[in-house]
Amino acid sequence: MEITYTLTADDYYDALKVYRSRRLFSRWFWRLMWLATALALAAPLLALAFGNHYTYLQYRPLGFAGMLWAVLIVFSGPRATARKYAKGIPGAGQPRTMTTTDEGVHVHSNQNESRWVWTSMVDWHDGKRVFTVFMSPISFFPVPKRAMTDAQQQEFRSLLQQHVKTQ
Repeated sequence: MEITYTLTADDYYDALKVYRSRRLFSRWFWRLMWLATALALAAPLLALAFGNHYTYLQYRPLGFAGMLWAVLIVFSGPRATARKYAKGIPGAGQPRTMTTTDEGVHVHSNQNESRWVWTSMVDWHDGKRVFTVFMSPISFFPVPKRAMTDAQQQEFRSLLQQHVKTQ
């Protein structure tokens, strides 16, 4: 099977969501960070509304910390990371051709060429818009479903099920 596609920031975002949802800590870390940020932002406002001015002054540094956390979370979150991947990886925005056989996967573009045998892949996930294939627990590549027909998606899925032993 051969498909041609161009990776976008959305493809990297979808793959990062899959990557971050694989472990319990990663799945809950960002949610808990947003909860802590919301509480830090709400504490001074609640103190001002329901407490006295002195209580508000005590909680005001926590509100500033909450604003700082919110900015850091937004600029280091999955969407920002996906945009960095799409801009920072040489050839990420270039058309590439992926060929799959019973031996493995071969991806080539004008700037690079990669070949992986099935035994070098450690895991894969079938997302809503991308297949995310893991070369190691921390290294992955997205394969967008928009570049495939339904038959090609089923063929790629069956090759992954047959050859890649998931963790």
